[in-house]
Amino acid sequence: WTGVALSVAESADALDAINGAACDAAAHIGGRLIALARKKKDEPEGGDENV
Repeated sequence: WTGVALSVAESADALDAINGAACDAAAHIGGRLIALARKKKDEPEGGDENV
């Protein structure tokens, strides 16, 4: 194992960066899920008849 010693400010910056990345990923996934749900809601019953 290799350890890294960080100051309090550096560790706070690292945690802020991780938090920002997690929030971005969640927003991206959530937006896609909402878009898919809206698309399904707008489709006619029985799917696409033009296939």
